[in-house]
Amino acid sequence: MKFKEYEAYKYIRLESDEFRFAVLRLFGKTHKELVKEGEIAISAGTIGINQNGFFLLDGGSISLNIPWPKGSDFPLLEKIIGKPFRNR
Repeated sequence: MKFKEYEAYKYIRLESDEFRFAVLRLFGKTHKELVKEGEIAISAGTIGINQNGFFLLDGGSISLNIPWPKGSDFPLLEKIIGKPFRNR
C-alpha cells in the first residue's frame, strides 16, 4: 500500500504480525471489516501521516474490543510506512 501524507488510516495487526490498512473515511470500513473470518486481531488503531512521520490519532478498536494498540506496533509500522513514529 502506498501511504499519502495528510491522510489517516485505520490499521489492524493480526497474530501473524501481518498489518492491514484502510483509508479513514466517514462511514468507511471499521477495524472489524479488516479481519477475515477465523483470524484474530491482536492490535488496532488509527494513524495520521505527515511529512515528519506518523502519529496515533486513536488507539484501539471498539468494533474489535481492543482497548489500546501494542507498543510493539510502532517499530513495525515505521518499517512498513517508511517514516518515523512521532508521539504527539
